[in-house]
Amino acid sequence: MHNERDHLADRRWWSEPWLILLVVVAAAVMALLSLSRYGGHNTRAFDLGMMSQAVWTVLDGQPLVFTAQGVPISRLARHVEFIYFAIAPVYALFPSPATLLVIQALVYALAAIPVWRIANRRLDDKRAALALALVYLLYPVGMTAVLFEFHADVLAMSLLLFMLDALDKRSRGWYVFWLILALACKFYVAIPVAVLGALLWWRGERTLGQATLLVSLFWGALAFLVVRPLFAPQDLAQASALKATTASYLDFYFGPLDSLRPRIANAMIVFLPSLLLLGWRAPMWLLPAAAVAVPVLLSGGPGPSYDYRFHHYAITVPFLVVAIIYGASAMRERATKLGQEARGWARAWYRLVIYTLGLTALLAVLLVDMPLNPLFYRAPAHSGLGLDATGYGKTSRDDLRATWLESRVPEHAPVATDRLSGLHLVNRPILYLTHGLKTRTFEQVMDDVDYVVVDALHDFALATDDHVYEGGVKENWPALRTVLADPTFGLTQAIDGLLVFERDATGMKQEVGSLNMTGAGEMREPVQLFGDAVALHDATIADLGDGQHEAILSWSALPGLAEMSQLFAVSRLQGVTGARIVHLPTMSLLPTTSWPSDRLIRETITFALPEDLPAGKYEVWVSWYDSSVAAAAATDERSRVGEELLIGTVEASF
Repeated sequence: MHNERDHLADRRWWSEPWLILLVVVAAAVMALLSLSRYGGHNTRAFDLGMMSQAVWTVLDGQPLVFTAQGVPISRLARHVEFIYFAIAPVYALFPSPATLLVIQALVYALAAIPVWRIANRRLDDKRAALALALVYLLYPVGMTAVLFEFHADVLAMSLLLFMLDALDKRSRGWYVFWLILALACKFYVAIPVAVLGALLWWRGERTLGQATLLVSLFWGALAFLVVRPLFAPQDLAQASALKATTASYLDFYFGPLDSLRPRIANAMIVFLPSLLLLGWRAPMWLLPAAAVAVPVLLSGGPGPSYDYRFHHYAITVPFLVVAIIYGASAMRERATKLGQEARGWARAWYRLVIYTLGLTALLAVLLVDMPLNPLFYRAPAHSGLGLDATGYGKTSRDDLRATWLESRVPEHAPVATDRLSGLHLVNRPILYLTHGLKTRTFEQVMDDVDYVVVDALHDFALATDDHVYEGGVKENWPALRTVLADPTFGLTQAIDGLLVFERDATGMKQEVGSLNMTGAGEMREPVQLFGDAVALHDATIADLGDGQHEAILSWSALPGLAEMSQLFAVSRLQGVTGARIVHLPTMSLLPTTSWPSDRLIRETITFALPEDLPAGKYEVWVSWYDSSVAAAAATDERSRVGEELLIGTVEASF
């Protein structure tokens, strides 16, 4: 009878339109949100970039190699993510980071099916099963894990639920299948699975429990102590810097602890939806979740790593959701045993299921950055949330960056780039980041690349009250200074602050120097003062032919410049969107913070007109901007110093 009921439960999900709708909507929403952040160049951690390059290298016969940190290293030397080999064939058909985001959203949503099956099997109530499937889809740390770029933890979260479904219906073959796939996601998936095995053994399922325990312990030890060192760099210093040794890995994630209060708050977010009403009634299932959550809560890793918005709690979700189901089942069985005496309590378990759904939904609405959250539609500027340009919002420049860069940097050519631009250049054997390198400096990795891509107007900035605490327009200026000073690279492509430097190329001139003001007899009086910071003495623009022009400008420092953050100059073509001309010499080679008060600054820049610019004459306007302002990359009135000045005209005749 039990097997017949299990068979019916497994078959019924196909004919449940509400369940199918939940899966489709959840997959679509999470995919669209993830793709929106990717398309808006706001996936700032570059985890998606590293995973994408690793999967792409499989197609080139490499073992999940990524190079962003300055040295080629396999994902098998880090978290041992064999599951990515299974993704590679799909990536071969659609070679884009977007593919990984869609796969992740789909796998996440599909796991609502095993949740529904377990709940329907245990509770024999399709409405309750549907509510519990929705609990899973709305579980806060599950949603935040999906929305935090791309990680194998999310894949493991879903695979573990399929495994627990097979366990519940006593399908040993499928149990082993899903178990192997889940363990292939990351080596530390072995921890909760080992705890599960021990609990099965203690509960009396000795053979299955012992096999689960031994397999998970063996694989965890093999992956961490053998596979990781096997694929780690041979140089011990490099391996340590890349967290590919046992000691460096543990030190990276388990350094000194800070305040306990935020850790307690995050623990409540993780456990409250499960534990408060129903999960405590099935404590066995809370232990595997705790085996993951407790180390994360004690972690001292960057981020901080214990923050619920990251991906580290994803593999607690299967056990927490199953604890809710088994807790409801325990209540139902107890009410059944009590019979007539418990008539008033016969459906108490159902009410608690609905209350659990309400609590989970409330926390999801308050804590997860998604459309159900009211702040999603009126997120503060530079918050990284909602429809803001730093969150899921998208600007015309984002579209320009994606399409323009892909057409300007040759396929497979070795390149160094910033994080945001790099996501659209990952399908190549060598891609180094311009900052955040672990074992080599940017100057050293430049010897290995043919192209350097820099966004001089880095437009991702997180700020509070205009105080920038992450990103900002100056993010890439150190790298820009380095490549401008390297004579082996020339600036060959530039549009709206997006710059491509090519090795051994004759680039567009970018020079700056200073003259003794008292000896410059031909020096004119200032033609414009930009606030109390900068004076312009002279400006000329010459046509060099082939759409290129040269501008020479003479500046001097005013008394107020010493009191200000670094300023930068930008010229624009009147009436042309996306055609700003960044004054690179005074941005990086001789920044305003280094200007002498008694010298004339002579700046020479060569710039090219956009190739699709209609024929005609265009005015060139220049102004200065304050780099400390969160919105400085927009180069508008929010950061402008003084007023714009017309310095000449150029003619397009393509």
